[in-house]
Amino acid sequence: MNTKLHNNIEIIGYDCGWGCADYGCEDGPDAVSADRLLAALSTSGLSATWQGSLGLRALGDHARLKDKQSTLPLVTNALTRLSSATAASIKAGKLPIVLGGDHSCAIGTWSGITSALQSSGKFGLIWIDAHMDCHTDQTAHEGKWGGWWHGQPVPA
Repeated sequence: MNTKLHNNIEIIGYDCGWGCADYGCEDGPDAVSADRLLAALSTSGLSATWQGSLGLRALGDHARLKDKQSTLPLVTNALTRLSSATAASIKAGKLPIVLGGDHSCAIGTWSGITSALQSSGKFGLIWIDAHMDCHTDQTAHEGKWGGWWHGQPVPA
């Protein structure tokens, strides 16, 4: 276990609601007091930096994008940015912590970390969420948007 990695944290804000049409999700990272969080981590003996939000809410016009088909390119863009950010964090010797946004952040987080670690076998990750979003094509018809990509970060 790389103790240095576990004591050097980078917090990344995933200010995205494009994956579920709940644009309130975008406010998650900014609702956290960076100063208070960094101070609490420091008090615990951890070194942490706040990367801030990735600027994903500005990718499109909420009023014009009303269905998941139209937001898919924005979700893809957001996930690519998050994947790059988490990979860069790992490569810089930091442990990324992603504060989000909608559930799609799982795809960008996991893909960036596994890419940076060149992991092709078993991989462990601590995931804290209100729900797991482990739908498959057979079960994803449930929920707010239902269908093909909503709520499927685990299979992805």
